[in-house]
Amino acid sequence: MRRPVTDEELLEVLKRRKTDVSGALLYVIVEEHQVAHFEGAIRRYLQADRGCGQCNEPFTILSRCGEVNFTDVALEVLRLGNVTYAPFTYVSDHGTTAADYNALQELRPSYPFGHEYLLERMRRRLGLAEDGTPKPAK
Repeated sequence: MRRPVTDEELLEVLKRRKTDVSGALLYVIVEEHQVAHFEGAIRRYLQADRGCGQCNEPFTILSRCGEVNFTDVALEVLRLGNVTYAPFTYVSDHGTTAADYNALQELRPSYPFGHEYLLERMRRRLGLAEDGTPKPAK
């Protein structure tokens, strides 16, 4: 990351390093606050990986970033593949609307990981009732 890199160059490197489960390159991008700069490449990287259930590490790394919200991509990944912990948690922590909550609520995890707790935490954060509607103002 010492020279200017295009989205296409970054995407190629991310694809080549997919077998590197440490996610070192993505971690550096987050730590250097370059996520917004490379948003397009990161979105394409996550979308290319959808359906295979291997997006756990990237979503865990991206959860540390407040620059860009990838809730839409996480929901895509969850809808098309195994419902796994990291993208599910990403949506519960970063989703901003009742529609995000309702979409997440419809998904059933591939294995048990406390998804009810994550849904409850999201409801509280967004001020939603159990049915996903906004709570009346007090």
